[in-house]
Amino acid sequence: MERGATVTGRLVDAEGKPRAGVALEVRFRPKGWGSWFDWSAEPIRTDQQGRFRIEALLPDHSFRLSDGRKDFPLGSGLRWGQTKDLGDVGGKPVE
Repeated sequence: MERGATVTGRLVDAEGKPRAGVALEVRFRPKGWGSWFDWSAEPIRTDQQGRFRIEALLPDHSFRLSDGRKDFPLGSGLRWGQTKDLGDVGGKPVE
């Protein structure tokens, strides 16, 4: 069995300052589906520098990260075993 993809990044506010200790929820949508689903029952928490790490993501799915107010795309097109750094996340919300 191949290892899923990993996504890392840093949650920031509108001024680019890190958002520490924020509970983030991950949602996914399989390719070709219209509905979004919860990835995990437990939220991901940002560290003191606003950094987060999400592991075991499946290719051929789209992912979103939510801080409870906004949704941010994590991207699609991930590959098995890939680690993708998103850099700073916290811009414009997904509509």
